[in-house]
Amino acid sequence: MSTYPMQPGTPPIFGNAFNAGNGSIIVKGFAAPNAMIYIYHAGGSPFYGQGLTDSYGNFTVTITTPLVKDAYGNTPIALAEFNQAGQQASGWTGATLNMGTTGPITTPPPVTPPAGGPNSAPSSPPTVTSAMSNGGGQVQISGSATPNSIVLITGPYGSPIYANVPTDLYGNYSALVTTPFAREPDGTVKIALTQRNLAGQQTSPMSVVPISI
Repeated sequence: MSTYPMQPGTPPIFGNAFNAGNGSIIVKGFAAPNAMIYIYHAGGSPFYGQGLTDSYGNFTVTITTPLVKDAYGNTPIALAEFNQAGQQASGWTGATLNMGTTGPITTPPPVTPPAGGPNSAPSSPPTVTSAMSNGGGQVQISGSATPNSIVLITGPYGSPIYANVPTDLYGNYSALVTTPFAREPDGTVKIALTQRNLAGQQTSPMSVVPISI
C-alpha cells in the first residue's frame, strides 16, 4: 500500500482482493486516514461491506455477502468514503472482481465514465421534494434528477431496493414505494438515491436523505 496521506473526500484506491478460503473475500485498499469505506455492487445494491482505514489510510474489508456475477463471472463493485453520519464524502471508485476457484481476484480496470463521453462530469444526485403516505403502507416519493434518466431508491446502505423509476423530459420523477421502510434506531427513515443512465450505469454519487412519513 502507498504511504502518502490522502486528503478526506478523495475517492478510495482499490489495492487487491483475494479469496479467504471460507466463503469470504478480503478487499484491501488505500484512502484518507481514519475514514469509513463502503463497498457496494456497482449501481447501489447489494451492499457488500464497510471498514475503517487506519492512521496511514490502509483499509481491509471482509465481504461475506455472495457476489452478484455476470455471465463471465465478473462482479463490478463501487467504493466510496462515507462520514460517520452515513453521508457519502467522496466520489466513487470502480473495480471489477473476477473470482476463480482459487487465486487472486483481478486488479481494477478504469472507472466506467458516465454517459456523455469520457470527459463528462458525474451528475448531481437525485433530490427529494416530497414523501407522502398514501395509506395502506404505501409512500409516494417525488423529486428531480437529470431528464430521461433512471432514479434508484434504496435503503441507506444500498439495500433493500424501494423503487427504480424513470424521470420525464423535465427531470421529474415519482415513485410509489410499497416495501416497508427500515427505520433507524431513533425511529427515523433514511433513503439513498442514485441516478443511472438507460444502460444501467451509475452516473451520480449516492445521496442519503431522511424522510418524514
